[in-house]
Amino acid sequence: MEVRFSSSAQVQGTWGLYVAASAALVVCFSIAHVCEDFVYGVPAQFGFTTASAAALTGTAYAVHVFFIALAARNYAGGYVMNFIAGIFWAAAIVVEHGYDILFASPYRAGFISTFFEIATILSALLLVLTSFLAWRSRR
Repeated sequence: MEVRFSSSAQVQGTWGLYVAASAALVVCFSIAHVCEDFVYGVPAQFGFTTASAAALTGTAYAVHVFFIALAARNYAGGYVMNFIAGIFWAAAIVVEHGYDILFASPYRAGFISTFFEIATILSALLLVLTSFLAWRSRR
């Protein structure tokens, strides 16, 4: 027995892969950024101990990986939650570090710090775009 997929199912499957790939980029770049935040004491600025911040961060990444899995399986909820995660990452970095990225010289550890900040912002914006287009393709 041969199973054939309609072209709309193939397109939806493709969008799920685009969302999963852009979300994976966000995770990779943001992990490097978050590690550097720990080095520079950012959790303490918000009143967190290192252990509690690490637990919260690990939980947030685990939940995001779950959202990535949902998107990869073409669930609309996965697209919506990745859209929200992308907005969160882009906005959080711009609000918290945007001024320093633009005007501090050198910023933290120099080029590599700036690279991970900007790469996280750009991959988060890509995640927002692909998640929106994937969600819209289901309508």
